[in-house]
Amino acid sequence: MNSKTKDAIQIILVILSILMLLYSIIYLVNYYSENDILTHFPSNKKSEDTDLLTPNEIGDSIGGVLNPIIGITGSILTFLAFYIQYKANKEQRKFFYIGLNNEKQNRIDESNKNIDLEKKHHITNLKIFKSLVSSMLNYYISSSQNIKDFLESEEAKPLGIHLFIFKTDSSYEYFNKLDFKNIYDSIVYSFQNKNEDWENDFIKILNILNFYEKLLAEMKNTYKIHSQSKAEKLNKVGESITQEIGYVLSDNELKNFDGIVEFLEIVYNSNPDNTPVLPEDQFKGTDFERLQDEFFNKYLEKLHMRYNETANEKYKSQLDKFSFMNKKIGVEKFQTVAYTKHLREVYENNFINQTNFDKVQEFLNKINIS
Repeated sequence: MNSKTKDAIQIILVILSILMLLYSIIYLVNYYSENDILTHFPSNKKSEDTDLLTPNEIGDSIGGVLNPIIGITGSILTFLAFYIQYKANKEQRKFFYIGLNNEKQNRIDESNKNIDLEKKHHITNLKIFKSLVSSMLNYYISSSQNIKDFLESEEAKPLGIHLFIFKTDSSYEYFNKLDFKNIYDSIVYSFQNKNEDWENDFIKILNILNFYEKLLAEMKNTYKIHSQSKAEKLNKVGESITQEIGYVLSDNELKNFDGIVEFLEIVYNSNPDNTPVLPEDQFKGTDFERLQDEFFNKYLEKLHMRYNETANEKYKSQLDKFSFMNKKIGVEKFQTVAYTKHLREVYENNFINQTNFDKVQEFLNKINIS
């Protein structure tokens, strides 16, 4: 039964009550008028025209006729009162249940809101995690190519000064500042509907990242020590040669020994007639490889031969000095070969086969951030 029907019942009951009350009033007015007792007290005497009723008869008449009507009217009014109270109680219950439903809906909305906030929090964590790991992964992959290029240059010319280019990357620094408890919770959220043993993979990924970060840091430090040592030692040899070559070039005999022409070409980029061998913008400085092969070998051989022939101390002094310089270059070449050999092993064991990098990428691909 809807609210409109309920209102109609209430209206009908009120109308019935009013009608019956009006009827009772009209009945009383008419009855008293008919018996002339509206303006006069009832009399026991009979008039000339009509016998007037006695008061008892009037009471019996009114009571007999109106009592049922008044009783019914009272019943209707009582029912109306109960009905209005029933309606009010029902309306109150309706508002009560509406309040309960609203409270329940508010709790659901608040719960959904918290779920949405938690989801956004996890998604943000996962995006940061994936972004930093991807950046580190790209850094390690690009570094592997730089290691390869440096190795090829160092192996081809051990006495050359080659740059080992390390790309600057701060991802690992930011990665270490992450709250890994939050990251772990977010990854748990990502894999909550997947039946995978991802925890072991997660630990492996962290170990891989930590290993390569430390490995590259160690390689940078080793390269710095190696390159500085090589440059210092070769520069000292170059200074010693430059100081001694003045005496050689001022000696009419020594300046014509084998290897001197090559020396001028290698060190000074100069022909015997003082013309440049290469354009100045193409000259890269002293090539110690050529210096060893084309100058020291020839010049020392000539000095040794002349000393054996003459036993002249001049040749002995030159032989000692340039032999010492040649040995310095040889030692540096040996150390560079040993350094590059070790670096080659590290590269082949950890970079040439990029299985570890593939594992990291596969784990990133499994993380769901939707």
